[in-house]
Amino acid sequence: MNAELAGREIVEGLRLQPIEAPDQHQVAVLTYRTDQPYAVRLTFLSADLAALFTCTFERGLLIDGLLIDQPDDDGTTLIGAGEVQVGPGPIEDRVLLRLRLHDGEWFELYADRSRLQAVVDSTVELVPISRERELVDVDAAIAAILREVSS
Repeated sequence: MNAELAGREIVEGLRLQPIEAPDQHQVAVLTYRTDQPYAVRLTFLSADLAALFTCTFERGLLIDGLLIDQPDDDGTTLIGAGEVQVGPGPIEDRVLLRLRLHDGEWFELYADRSRLQAVVDSTVELVPISRERELVDVDAAIAAILREVSS
């Protein structure tokens, strides 16, 4: 599996809706690379398509967040305890993405559930869940850590 997947990536555009400005859209690019099989990158773009900032987080967070169909009664069912949280939005066909910015504030956006599900499904088709470890060279990672610690 390693050789056939080396250097492969999925790059998909998303049109997100900021909660605080529901009549506006934020363009972002979701990238999944086989050399980092546990992670996805979400890069936010300016109006002229220049990269504004990028968040890297676990692919499993998106997978798990999409599995939740309905929010709790208080509307706060989110997966993730760190800088990124994912869960159902108050509208059935929306997913809520919460990103903690450098200043500590949350940036909250809605994504179209079916579009995000299709992108996540394509990553799972490329690298099935629980097969990520086949793409990670653990020995090389340990050697790199040891080199860094010993220098």
